[in-house]
Amino acid sequence: MRAPDFEEIKEAVEYRIEDITEMLAPLEYEYAEFTAEEFYNFLMGDIFTPDKITLRDILGNEYLMVHKIVEASELKNRGIELNEETMKKTPKEMVYSCHLMAIEFELDYALLLEDYYWIKHWLPVLLKVLNDPEFPKVVKARAEEIRDHFGKYKNY
Repeated sequence: MRAPDFEEIKEAVEYRIEDITEMLAPLEYEYAEFTAEEFYNFLMGDIFTPDKITLRDILGNEYLMVHKIVEASELKNRGIELNEETMKKTPKEMVYSCHLMAIEFELDYALLLEDYYWIKHWLPVLLKVLNDPEFPKVVKARAEEIRDHFGKYKNY
């Protein structure tokens, strides 16, 4: 099943970005602004991991939207253009650093909502990232800190 063209879902993407960024404001996260089209193109681009999360998955899940908005924002704050080639053309250290920030923010948000199921669900994803042979050693310690911090909630 193909992903819809941007024009087909432009309003939905705009609505979801607005919805999540309004929610982020009281959490004291200042995101870098980007257009719905930039965000859509970023989401449609390649990723490093073989796991493919669909556009529908992201737009329909508050946690995934938080993650992707923080990730996109962190890349944009570092001067990276958001498009379908962002992940391919950006140094892996920077991509993983932004990805880890997004994971941490997403899990902090789940913790705030006391959604321990979501935390348990995402810890294996983080472990998979840590075991990736392409994972840059320079950010490995930060990933392990995140794993250790949230690992204590896996039995709730």
